[in-house]
Amino acid sequence: MRKAQVLFLFLFLMIFSVLEAQEDDEEIPEDEIPIDIYDDFRQDLYSRGDQTFNISLGPIFPTIFLNNAGKVIDHKMFVLGGEGFLSYNYFLNSHAFIGLELAGMFIQTASENMYFAVPISGRLGWQFILSRFEFPAALSIGMVSQQYVEQRNFGFFLKPSVAAYFRFSPEWSFGLDASWWWVPQWTKNEKTDIYGNFMATSLAVRYHF
Repeated sequence: MRKAQVLFLFLFLMIFSVLEAQEDDEEIPEDEIPIDIYDDFRQDLYSRGDQTFNISLGPIFPTIFLNNAGKVIDHKMFVLGGEGFLSYNYFLNSHAFIGLELAGMFIQTASENMYFAVPISGRLGWQFILSRFEFPAALSIGMVSQQYVEQRNFGFFLKPSVAAYFRFSPEWSFGLDASWWWVPQWTKNEKTDIYGNFMATSLAVRYHF
């Protein structure tokens, strides 16, 4: 008898739960239906305080190296290396953002040695949006630590970049990033100064929070 009472009580609770769920699923008034924020051209999707964290990895190519006289010099590097960066961005309004960036790159030389560069920089940028696609452009300015065999150099670093992201979800975007690394090596002797230029293209992931 006690088992039957327990079963009856269980069935009653189940029926009550189903009826309550049906009431919750009643038709929502049209003016209360959530709007898909990606349906239209939305330039105001971001606001002050929104933040993103970016991760990017891809190849980097040495392009042209110059001396103080503007003469092209042989950099003796292979045509391909690897680069990546982590960046944090804080939006000041729906378009402008500032942030910090930690990057790194390596390229093998003709003598089978490795050249390394690790820049740390601040960044500022501007972004516009078209539906689910977001197009940020940024300028990173900072300092770079360079190493080749036993030679080390610490100096100025500049990197303009553009990117295109697809907003997969409210939290995640995926896209491509293209950047130009300007890496000067200023020495005590102006005749030995070198201005290195590298082009990087990367696959990028962006987390929004």
